[in-house]
Amino acid sequence: MIAKTADQFSFPCAFTGEYPTNWAGYTFLQQTTQGAFHPGIDWNWGSGEEDYGKPVQAIADGICVHTSKQEGMGYGTIVVLKHNLSDSLRECIKQRYLFDCPTLYSFYAHLHGTAVAIRQELSRGDLIGWIGKSGTKVSHLHQELYRAIPGTTWRYWPTLSKGWDEAKLRTYYLDTFDVIVNQPKFDRDQELTACRNRRDSHWNDLSMIQKRM
Repeated sequence: MIAKTADQFSFPCAFTGEYPTNWAGYTFLQQTTQGAFHPGIDWNWGSGEEDYGKPVQAIADGICVHTSKQEGMGYGTIVVLKHNLSDSLRECIKQRYLFDCPTLYSFYAHLHGTAVAIRQELSRGDLIGWIGKSGTKVSHLHQELYRAIPGTTWRYWPTLSKGWDEAKLRTYYLDTFDVIVNQPKFDRDQELTACRNRRDSHWNDLSMIQKRM
């Protein structure tokens, strides 16, 4: 199956706080308590468990290439999407981040259930799951954006034992927030409103959560 071409990125969920300051979770490449550099963003709404069960949306047109559920501490329930970039979006990313690649992957972790299947084609803003705390202690969405790393599977973040520093991680990972707000013709107020509208439209699907517990 040939997935639709991604020509724009959107926020994966509604959030509170100003990025990267006044942010309720790890930001892109922030050093964690384990001494590793965080390759994604922890998206949060409010504090504590306020964001539990809120919808998670596909950040761009693409196709689902992986879903799984990990027991214990770690990523928990995850979804991975593959995005084939339009020429204009690819050029924008090349100019700003020196990434010249036709495809990017987005990764969503700690979900409380999923709403997609492998090989399912998705449009930007489609529901893919709900924020949870699988694999962690406090509800939030851990989300990454990256290009494929040779010799790895879907779980691209190298383990701490690999010793990847910030510079090496930057050769594969992108700051999703920075990509969204710096893409061509981006209107932050309009995107935040659209994100909230898509979130509200997904509330009708919340009954599906219990089926995926």
